[in-house]
Amino acid sequence: MISRRLRLISKSAQRNVYDSLQMALRRRFSACITRTRFIRPTINNCHSTRPTLTIARPHSTGTSYFVMDQQTKLEIIDEIKNHQKLIPAKYPNFMTALNAFFPGSCLMSEFFFLANDMTTNLGFNDENTMGMAALCRDEITEGCMQQIVKYWGKTFNCSSLAGFITIGNTGLGAATAHAPIDDKDGKRRFVFVAMPHIAISEDGKVGACKREGIEQESNACGALDAIVGELQSGSVRIRLDMDDVEQSLVRQRLLAELPYGEKPMLNELTRTAAEIIAQDVDELLTRNLDVRTFEYVVVTGIQIHGPEDIDWVFPGKMWHVSNHYVGGRTHLTLTDIDSFMAAENK
Repeated sequence: MISRRLRLISKSAQRNVYDSLQMALRRRFSACITRTRFIRPTINNCHSTRPTLTIARPHSTGTSYFVMDQQTKLEIIDEIKNHQKLIPAKYPNFMTALNAFFPGSCLMSEFFFLANDMTTNLGFNDENTMGMAALCRDEITEGCMQQIVKYWGKTFNCSSLAGFITIGNTGLGAATAHAPIDDKDGKRRFVFVAMPHIAISEDGKVGACKREGIEQESNACGALDAIVGELQSGSVRIRLDMDDVEQSLVRQRLLAELPYGEKPMLNELTRTAAEIIAQDVDELLTRNLDVRTFEYVVVTGIQIHGPEDIDWVFPGKMWHVSNHYVGGRTHLTLTDIDSFMAAENK
Protein backbone atom coordinates (compact mmCIF):
# COMPACT_ATOMS: atom_id res chain seq x y z
CA MET A 1 0.00 0.00 0.00
CA ILE A 2 2.80 2.42 0.91
CA SER A 3 4.80 1.52 -2.20
CA ARG A 4 1.81 2.10 -4.48
CA ARG A 5 1.21 5.47 -2.85
CA LEU A 6 4.82 6.55 -3.24
CA ARG A 7 4.64 6.14 -7.01
CA LEU A 8 2.33 9.15 -7.16
CA ILE A 9 4.49 11.64 -5.30
CA SER A 10 7.89 13.21 -5.72
CA LYS A 11 11.05 12.17 -3.92
CA SER A 12 10.76 15.29 -1.77
CA ALA A 13 7.24 14.28 -0.75
CA GLN A 14 8.48 10.74 -0.03
CA ARG A 15 10.96 12.18 2.42
CA ASN A 16 8.15 14.15 4.05
CA VAL A 17 6.17 10.89 4.44
CA TYR A 18 9.12 9.25 6.17
CA ASP A 19 9.65 12.24 8.46
CA SER A 20 5.96 12.18 9.42
CA LEU A 21 6.14 8.46 10.17
CA GLN A 22 9.24 8.99 12.24
CA MET A 23 7.59 11.70 14.33
CA ALA A 24 4.49 9.52 14.81
CA LEU A 25 6.62 6.59 15.96
CA ARG A 26 8.56 8.84 18.27
CA ARG A 27 5.37 10.05 19.95
CA ARG A 28 4.00 6.50 20.14
CA PHE A 29 7.02 5.10 21.93
CA SER A 30 7.94 8.18 23.97
CA ALA A 31 6.61 6.57 27.14
CA CYS A 32 9.15 3.76 27.01
CA ILE A 33 12.05 5.33 25.09
CA THR A 34 13.69 8.38 26.63
CA ARG A 35 15.61 9.28 23.49
CA THR A 36 15.29 7.63 20.10
CA ARG A 37 17.43 8.18 17.04
CA PHE A 38 15.63 7.62 13.75
CA ILE A 39 17.64 6.81 10.67
CA ARG A 40 16.13 7.76 7.32
CA PRO A 41 15.72 4.63 5.19
CA THR A 42 17.52 4.34 1.89
CA ILE A 43 15.14 3.93 -1.06
CA ASN A 44 16.58 1.59 -3.65
CA ASN A 45 13.37 0.83 -5.50
CA CYS A 46 10.17 2.01 -3.89
CA HIS A 47 8.11 0.38 -6.65
CA SER A 48 9.06 -3.13 -5.63
CA THR A 49 10.40 -2.92 -2.08
CA ARG A 50 8.36 -1.83 0.92
CA PRO A 51 10.39 0.85 2.71
CA THR A 52 11.21 0.24 6.36
CA LEU A 53 12.20 2.40 9.30
CA THR A 54 15.21 1.52 11.44
CA ILE A 55 15.04 2.58 15.07
CA ALA A 56 18.29 2.84 16.98
CA ARG A 57 18.11 2.75 20.78
CA PRO A 58 19.78 5.64 22.55
CA HIS A 59 23.24 5.15 23.99
CA SER A 60 23.81 5.65 27.69
CA THR A 61 25.41 9.01 26.89
CA GLY A 62 22.08 10.36 25.64
CA THR A 63 22.31 10.39 21.85
CA SER A 64 19.67 12.67 20.31
CA TYR A 65 17.18 11.31 17.78
CA PHE A 66 18.70 13.39 14.98
CA VAL A 67 22.44 13.06 14.56
CA MET A 68 24.31 15.38 12.20
CA ASP A 69 27.12 12.96 11.49
CA GLN A 70 29.39 13.33 8.50
CA GLN A 71 27.38 10.97 6.31
CA THR A 72 24.12 12.79 7.03
CA LYS A 73 25.78 16.14 6.38
CA LEU A 74 27.11 14.98 3.01
CA GLU A 75 23.73 13.55 2.01
CA ILE A 76 21.95 16.83 2.79
CA ILE A 77 24.56 18.89 0.95
CA ASP A 78 24.33 16.55 -2.05
CA GLU A 79 20.53 16.93 -2.14
CA ILE A 80 20.83 20.72 -1.93
CA LYS A 81 23.36 20.89 -4.75
CA ASN A 82 21.24 18.61 -6.95
CA HIS A 83 18.13 20.75 -6.47
CA GLN A 84 20.10 23.93 -7.09
CA LYS A 85 21.11 22.49 -10.45
CA LEU A 86 17.91 20.73 -11.53
CA ILE A 87 15.11 23.15 -10.54
CA PRO A 88 16.35 26.21 -12.51
CA ALA A 89 16.90 24.06 -15.58
CA LYS A 90 13.50 22.38 -15.34
CA TYR A 91 11.38 25.35 -14.21
CA PRO A 92 12.90 28.58 -15.59
CA ASN A 93 9.61 30.52 -15.27
CA PHE A 94 9.37 29.64 -11.60
CA MET A 95 12.95 30.76 -11.00
CA THR A 96 12.36 34.02 -12.88
CA ALA A 97 9.37 34.84 -10.65
CA LEU A 98 11.20 33.74 -7.51
CA ASN A 99 14.20 35.95 -8.25
CA ALA A 100 12.01 38.88 -9.29
CA PHE A 101 9.70 38.94 -6.27
CA PHE A 102 11.88 37.33 -3.60
CA PRO A 103 15.52 37.91 -4.55
CA GLY A 104 18.05 36.10 -2.40
CA SER A 105 15.77 33.14 -1.69
CA CYS A 106 17.30 29.72 -1.13
CA LEU A 107 16.11 26.16 -0.87
CA MET A 108 14.38 25.42 2.42
CA SER A 109 16.66 22.44 2.94
CA GLU A 110 19.67 24.74 2.58
CA PHE A 111 18.16 27.41 4.83
CA PHE A 112 17.48 25.11 7.77
CA PHE A 113 20.71 23.15 7.33
CA LEU A 114 22.66 26.40 7.65
CA ALA A 115 20.43 27.72 10.45
CA ASN A 116 21.05 24.52 12.39
CA ASP A 117 24.80 24.88 11.89
CA MET A 118 24.57 28.46 13.12
CA THR A 119 22.56 27.60 16.25
CA THR A 120 24.78 24.59 16.99
CA ASN A 121 27.79 26.91 17.02
CA LEU A 122 25.88 29.10 19.50
CA GLY A 123 25.39 26.17 21.87
CA PHE A 124 21.88 25.05 20.86
CA ASN A 125 21.31 21.32 20.34
CA ASP A 126 18.51 18.78 20.47
CA GLU A 127 19.23 18.00 24.12
CA ASN A 128 19.00 21.53 25.51
CA THR A 129 16.71 23.21 22.96
CA MET A 130 13.02 23.20 22.04
CA GLY A 131 11.55 24.46 18.79
CA MET A 132 8.71 26.95 18.53
CA ALA A 133 6.90 27.51 15.25
CA ALA A 134 4.58 30.29 14.14
CA LEU A 135 3.46 29.17 10.68
CA CYS A 136 0.22 29.29 8.77
CA ARG A 137 -2.28 26.55 9.59
CA ASP A 138 -2.22 25.42 5.95
CA GLU A 139 -1.20 21.77 5.63
CA ILE A 140 1.36 22.58 2.93
CA THR A 141 3.50 24.32 5.56
CA GLU A 142 4.13 20.88 7.05
CA GLY A 143 7.51 20.67 5.33
CA CYS A 144 8.69 23.69 7.30
CA MET A 145 7.45 22.21 10.58
CA GLN A 146 9.27 18.97 9.80
CA GLN A 147 12.52 20.84 9.30
CA ILE A 148 12.10 22.57 12.67
CA VAL A 149 11.37 19.29 14.47
CA LYS A 150 14.22 17.52 12.68
CA TYR A 151 16.85 20.00 13.79
CA TRP A 152 15.57 21.27 17.16
CA GLY A 153 13.41 18.44 18.50
CA LYS A 154 10.00 18.71 20.08
CA THR A 155 8.30 21.89 18.91
CA PHE A 156 5.58 24.04 20.47
CA ASN A 157 3.04 24.92 17.79
CA CYS A 158 2.29 28.67 17.83
CA SER A 159 0.66 28.66 14.39
CA SER A 160 -2.35 30.65 13.22
CA LEU A 161 -3.83 31.84 9.93
CA ALA A 162 -1.04 33.36 7.79
CA GLY A 163 1.45 32.70 10.60
CA PHE A 164 0.50 35.78 12.61
CA ILE A 165 1.34 35.89 16.30
CA THR A 166 -1.84 35.27 18.26
CA ILE A 167 -0.64 33.07 21.15
CA GLY A 168 -0.29 36.07 23.46
CA ASN A 169 1.27 36.11 26.92
CA THR A 170 -0.56 32.96 28.08
CA GLY A 171 0.48 30.91 25.06
CA LEU A 172 4.08 32.05 25.30
CA GLY A 173 4.08 31.27 29.01
CA ALA A 174 3.01 27.71 28.26
CA ALA A 175 5.59 27.33 25.49
CA THR A 176 8.54 28.63 27.48
CA ALA A 177 7.56 26.55 30.52
CA HIS A 178 8.11 23.48 28.34
CA ALA A 179 11.62 24.49 27.25
CA PRO A 180 14.30 22.20 28.74
CA ILE A 181 16.56 23.44 31.51
CA ASP A 182 20.24 23.04 30.69
CA ASP A 183 22.06 21.19 33.46
CA LYS A 184 25.23 23.16 32.76
CA ASP A 185 24.03 26.73 33.17
CA GLY A 186 20.36 26.50 34.15
CA LYS A 187 19.27 28.33 30.97
CA ARG A 188 16.14 27.48 28.99
CA ARG A 189 16.81 27.54 25.25
CA PHE A 190 14.56 27.56 22.22
CA VAL A 191 14.62 28.41 18.52
CA PHE A 192 11.55 30.36 17.38
CA VAL A 193 10.75 30.12 13.66
CA ALA A 194 8.11 32.55 12.36
CA MET A 195 7.13 32.63 8.70
CA PRO A 196 4.11 33.41 6.54
CA HIS A 197 3.96 31.55 3.24
CA ILE A 198 3.23 31.98 -0.44
CA ALA A 199 3.23 29.77 -3.52
CA ILE A 200 4.68 30.20 -7.00
CA SER A 201 3.57 27.80 -9.70
CA GLU A 202 5.91 26.11 -12.16
CA ASP A 203 4.91 28.65 -14.82
CA GLY A 204 5.71 31.56 -12.50
CA LYS A 205 2.22 32.51 -11.29
CA VAL A 206 2.45 34.06 -7.81
CA GLY A 207 0.04 32.58 -5.28
CA ALA A 208 -0.80 29.48 -7.32
CA CYS A 209 -0.06 25.91 -6.24
CA LYS A 210 -1.20 22.34 -6.71
CA ARG A 211 -2.65 20.22 -3.92
CA GLU A 212 -2.85 16.48 -3.75
CA GLY A 213 -6.26 15.15 -4.75
CA ILE A 214 -7.45 18.46 -6.25
CA GLU A 215 -7.34 18.95 -10.01
CA GLN A 216 -8.00 22.68 -10.14
CA GLU A 217 -5.41 25.25 -9.22
CA SER A 218 -5.26 26.23 -5.55
CA ASN A 219 -3.66 29.22 -3.82
CA ALA A 220 -1.44 30.12 -0.87
CA CYS A 221 -1.71 31.91 1.38
CA GLY A 222 -5.50 31.83 1.21
CA ALA A 223 -5.92 34.12 4.22
CA LEU A 224 -3.67 36.82 2.77
CA ASP A 225 -5.11 36.39 -0.72
CA ALA A 226 -8.60 37.01 0.66
CA ILE A 227 -7.43 40.31 2.14
CA VAL A 228 -5.79 41.26 -1.17
CA GLY A 229 -9.17 40.68 -2.82
CA GLU A 230 -10.96 42.83 -0.24
CA LEU A 231 -8.49 45.68 -0.68
CA GLN A 232 -8.79 45.50 -4.46
CA SER A 233 -12.60 45.62 -4.24
CA GLY A 234 -12.56 48.56 -1.82
CA SER A 235 -14.74 46.69 0.70
CA VAL A 236 -12.85 45.66 3.83
CA ARG A 237 -14.55 44.38 6.99
CA ILE A 238 -12.60 45.84 9.89
CA ARG A 239 -14.73 44.81 12.86
CA LEU A 240 -13.81 41.77 14.97
CA ASP A 241 -15.93 38.85 13.78
CA MET A 242 -16.26 36.32 16.61
CA ASP A 243 -17.13 33.66 14.03
CA ASP A 244 -13.87 34.38 12.19
CA VAL A 245 -11.54 35.63 14.90
CA GLU A 246 -8.14 34.78 13.43
CA GLN A 247 -8.86 36.24 10.00
CA SER A 248 -10.25 39.38 11.66
CA LEU A 249 -7.04 39.77 13.68
CA VAL A 250 -4.86 39.22 10.61
CA ARG A 251 -6.86 41.84 8.67
CA GLN A 252 -6.73 44.39 11.49
CA ARG A 253 -2.99 43.89 12.05
CA LEU A 254 -2.22 44.38 8.36
CA LEU A 255 -4.46 47.44 8.01
CA ALA A 256 -2.68 49.03 10.95
CA GLU A 257 0.56 49.01 8.94
CA LEU A 258 -0.65 49.68 5.38
CA PRO A 259 -0.81 53.28 4.14
CA TYR A 260 -4.38 54.41 3.61
CA GLY A 261 -5.69 53.50 0.16
CA GLU A 262 -2.81 51.15 -0.70
CA LYS A 263 -3.78 48.00 -2.60
CA PRO A 264 -0.78 45.66 -2.55
CA MET A 265 -0.43 42.53 -4.63
CA LEU A 266 -0.08 39.17 -2.86
CA ASN A 267 3.73 39.09 -2.98
CA GLU A 268 3.86 42.62 -1.51
CA LEU A 269 1.34 41.86 1.24
CA THR A 270 3.23 38.68 2.13
CA ARG A 271 6.45 40.64 2.61
CA THR A 272 4.57 43.14 4.77
CA ALA A 273 3.15 40.24 6.79
CA ALA A 274 6.65 38.83 7.32
CA GLU A 275 7.88 42.17 8.66
CA ILE A 276 4.89 42.49 11.01
CA ILE A 277 5.33 38.92 12.28
CA ALA A 278 9.03 39.49 13.00
CA GLN A 279 8.18 42.67 14.89
CA ASP A 280 5.39 41.02 16.88
CA VAL A 281 7.57 38.04 17.82
CA ASP A 282 10.30 40.36 19.03
CA GLU A 283 7.93 42.46 21.12
CA LEU A 284 6.21 39.40 22.64
CA LEU A 285 9.46 37.71 23.64
CA THR A 286 11.18 40.88 24.86
CA ARG A 287 8.18 41.89 26.97
CA ASN A 288 7.84 38.52 28.69
CA LEU A 289 11.24 36.86 29.01
CA ASP A 290 14.17 37.46 31.35
CA VAL A 291 17.49 36.95 29.53
CA ARG A 292 19.03 35.67 32.77
CA THR A 293 16.74 32.65 32.43
CA PHE A 294 16.12 32.34 28.69
CA GLU A 295 18.43 32.21 25.70
CA TYR A 296 16.90 31.98 22.26
CA VAL A 297 17.32 32.43 18.52
CA VAL A 298 14.56 33.87 16.34
CA VAL A 299 14.46 32.87 12.66
CA THR A 300 12.08 34.71 10.32
CA GLY A 301 11.42 34.83 6.60
CA ILE A 302 8.86 33.66 4.05
CA GLN A 303 8.18 30.05 3.14
CA ILE A 304 7.73 29.69 -0.64
CA HIS A 305 6.09 26.62 -2.15
CA GLY A 306 7.55 25.67 -5.52
CA PRO A 307 7.18 22.90 -8.09
CA GLU A 308 7.53 19.24 -7.09
CA ASP A 309 6.75 19.99 -3.44
CA ILE A 310 10.15 21.62 -3.05
CA ASP A 311 10.01 24.62 -0.74
CA TRP A 312 12.18 27.72 -0.65
CA VAL A 313 12.78 30.46 1.93
CA PHE A 314 13.11 34.19 1.51
CA PRO A 315 15.30 34.97 4.56
CA GLY A 316 14.16 37.61 7.00
CA LYS A 317 15.60 38.92 10.24
CA MET A 318 17.44 36.56 12.58
CA TRP A 319 18.79 37.32 16.01
CA HIS A 320 20.23 35.68 19.12
CA VAL A 321 19.18 36.87 22.57
CA SER A 322 21.58 36.17 25.44
CA ASN A 323 22.86 38.02 28.49
CA HIS A 324 26.38 37.34 27.17
CA TYR A 325 25.96 40.28 24.79
CA VAL A 326 26.12 43.95 25.63
CA GLY A 327 22.54 45.01 25.01
CA GLY A 328 21.34 41.40 25.29
CA ARG A 329 21.28 40.45 21.61
CA THR A 330 23.11 40.20 18.32
CA HIS A 331 21.79 39.99 14.77
CA LEU A 332 22.62 36.91 12.72
CA THR A 333 23.23 36.35 9.01
CA LEU A 334 23.25 33.01 7.23
CA THR A 335 25.98 32.14 4.78
CA ASP A 336 25.26 30.01 1.69
CA ILE A 337 26.04 26.36 1.05
CA ASP A 338 29.09 27.10 -1.11
CA SER A 339 30.64 29.31 1.58
CA PHE A 340 29.81 26.64 4.18
CA MET A 341 31.55 23.94 2.13
CA ALA A 342 34.58 26.17 1.54
CA ALA A 343 34.89 26.80 5.28
CA GLU A 344 34.50 23.08 6.02
CA ASN A 345 37.29 22.20 3.59
CA LYS A 346 39.82 24.63 5.04
